[in-house]
Amino acid sequence: MTDLLFDDRRQAGRLLATEVRMKHLHDPIVLAVARGGVPVGFEIARALDAPLDVISIHKLCAPDNPAAVIGAIASDGSLAFDDTLAPDMAGLEGEALTRTISVAQNELSDRERAYRQGDPLPDLRSRNVVLAGDGMAAGIMMRVAAQTVRRQGALHLTVAVPATSDYAIEQIGSVADDVICLDNPEAFLGTSCFYRHFEPVEDDEVRQLLADIRRASETRRETSIH
Repeated sequence: MTDLLFDDRRQAGRLLATEVRMKHLHDPIVLAVARGGVPVGFEIARALDAPLDVISIHKLCAPDNPAAVIGAIASDGSLAFDDTLAPDMAGLEGEALTRTISVAQNELSDRERAYRQGDPLPDLRSRNVVLAGDGMAAGIMMRVAAQTVRRQGALHLTVAVPATSDYAIEQIGSVADDVICLDNPEAFLGTSCFYRHFEPVEDDEVRQLLADIRRASETRRETSIH
């Protein structure tokens, strides 16, 4: 059982946004881990009146056990592996590792083109970055995302998720400046356990949310000019 149960990712994002706003971050930018983190990041960006973009991460699975996530890779090539799953990494080396990474990077390239039409990540140098996800079990995907943000020169990095495990916080703690979560149960049974509705987020929804936040930002700018 969990202490909190969210209706869906959007509601979780609204609740999380309240906590993020209390940090009073100057001129923040929200990066959502695609795809599941985008509805969460959308609500945070809207509450902060901040730009929203995405960072694409791909899971790396054991060749003989697709259900075993042993690592993750970001679109810029950043890699991280879960050291606790060493037995599941048997065989994932040499050509097998190269092939797995190549397939993942190709898929990430396709996602990047779909989400931002081939444009690179926005300039994060000297920015306060909020990295949003829909939850962290082992924290491997978020750690890779955080490493990518750090490599881009972010001034301050806040990881914001509705729910996380203690192990994930340990994984992120050495990379992020701050971790904000709403629920951190002693027994973390999986991200989906925190939601009544946890349907997969499709590419069309990601594109729509990005377009919505851009339109809202443009409307505010036009209103302020007039």
